Amino acid sequence: MRVGIVVPTFHADAARVVRLAQSAERSGIDGVFLYDHLWHIGKRERPALHGPTLMSAVAVSTSTVTVGSLVARVGLQRNEVLGAMMSTVERMAPGRVIAALGIGDGLSRDENETYGIEFAPRPARLAQMVECCRIIRSSGVPVWAAGTTDAVWEIAAGEADAVNLWDVDPAVVERAARVAQPAEVTWAGLVRMAEGAEHLSARLRAVAEAGATWVIAAIVGIEDDDVPRFAEIAASTFP
Repeated sequence: MRVGIVVPTFHADAARVVRLAQSAERSGIDGVFLYDHLWHIGKRERPALHGPTLMSAVAVSTSTVTVGSLVARVGLQRNEVLGAMMSTVERMAPGRVIAALGIGDGLSRDENETYGIEFAPRPARLAQMVECCRIIRSSGVPVWAAGTTDAVWEIAAGEADAVNLWDVDPAVVERAARVAQPAEVTWAGLVRMAEGAEHLSARLRAVAEAGATWVIAAIVGIEDDDVPRFAEIAASTFP
């Protein structure tokens, strides 16, 4: 089992992103993942750092952790541009990059339309995902197709290395694992450290037993000391 954290980007302190990533590496966490939004969903007044740019910063300031997007959204730029971003990070951190891709939903429409970027109909966005998977994988970067529908899982089965599921129950992990074969299934979700180690460990274990090969925590209200604490819980859950 591989364990990751999502480093928050809805703030203006890029140095904090690097600091948390380095703490994750020291704590034995396997991967550091970053959002790719122009602003916090529904809160455009909140600052947001650019995820793909921060992937580069994390890549050059660490040496062992996997660095990934969670998720880079197709359609915010041309697929060739997103592919170039990911292959550039791969050159900085060979063998340590994962490109998780999503097609967005109604909540992300404003990010496109505010800047005059077409928010294509769903079938077109699915087609963009297929093309982007092919572009990025051709550069040697593993791709995760993110989403909770059969359509995305079927794309993953043929065009990606894994499915990524956001905050779903173990039953959904089990079903995705059947539909998306031979692709792996990975899980990411919100984690509240106040719920306690026993509860968190049981939750992670249930997702793993359902078939997830990665568990990635987006720690709500993350503080610096949450990273080693989460790493300890994960290590005891998956010895």
